[in-house]
Amino acid sequence: MLKIQIGNDQITVDDLLKVRASYPITEVEAASNIKRYEQELKEVENRLFFLGRNEDLSPCAYVQLIMKNADNDPELANGHEIAHIHDLRVRSDQQRQGIGFSLMDALEFEAFELGIKVLTLGVDNWNTQAIQFYDQLGYRKFKEVSGRSDDEVCYYMQKQLLD
Repeated sequence: MLKIQIGNDQITVDDLLKVRASYPITEVEAASNIKRYEQELKEVENRLFFLGRNEDLSPCAYVQLIMKNADNDPELANGHEIAHIHDLRVRSDQQRQGIGFSLMDALEFEAFELGIKVLTLGVDNWNTQAIQFYDQLGYRKFKEVSGRSDDEVCYYMQKQLLD
């Protein structure tokens, strides 16, 4: 049974690193992730972390909800009714077990309770598995921007949360 923790004060950098470590990563990237996670966990007024834990309480997934200033674009998160989903990760050895769906369900419920009416997210065009996952959850493309390389495009997707 998946246990989901909500709140930056209950989640540690070590929890996030245990999920991230299931993917190939260099030492430089690992050090960068530590600094990034430390900063993001401090942004309690703008970011809300969700952490999935297995029955043995080991971390298996995480995702963030950014309330404002996602990529400096008010269409993505405006601090009121639009918020942005960021950095969904499920341990690579635990994918396709419903963990991502459960984590997103908890995030959508919490967002709705916070008064959010629209959720947005970004996904790279080459990540067809993620695009299909978000499509199954009801997210639709509404905007495209250049990616990190010439042949990469970032699709922004959104979903209306229903009353």
